[in-house]
Amino acid sequence: MVFAPQADWDFFVRTDPDLSYMPVPEDFRLRFGAAIKRSVEPIASDVQLYEAGTEIVPGLTTIAAPGHTPGMVTFLVHSGRDQLLLTADLAYHPIINIDRPWRPGPDRDKDTALASRRRVFDRAAADRLLVLGFHHPFPGLGRILKIDTGYAWVPAQWQF
Repeated sequence: MVFAPQADWDFFVRTDPDLSYMPVPEDFRLRFGAAIKRSVEPIASDVQLYEAGTEIVPGLTTIAAPGHTPGMVTFLVHSGRDQLLLTADLAYHPIINIDRPWRPGPDRDKDTALASRRRVFDRAAADRLLVLGFHHPFPGLGRILKIDTGYAWVPAQWQF
């Protein structure tokens, strides 16, 4: 079983997506859109679509974070009192999206993406969640601290 956000499936798979927001040449956008559709063809019948905010399996809750894509979500992995926030593509790098409120080119709707970051970062800071940033420097784990000017990334200590 493969899970996918309904809004992203509708945008990328069921239509010809408008990728004009991407800061790349037009031929790349066309190839990119076609590649997405080709990549899901073999599993399309096994895809379970969900709405953001749904607990898709016990212990894995999706959190709506639109902007990067229409159906962008982050994931809260939880067991008892233990929680881990997986940011997916919400933040590309702490310097770009956490320490500074920059709006990178790959976001489809930059203002909505920024609002989603702020909402999710506020929750992460308030709840002192351990965060795994998919595109963050190794080991990618840390916490988000709310500061006067926005947020700061505090990497977790790591050792073998």
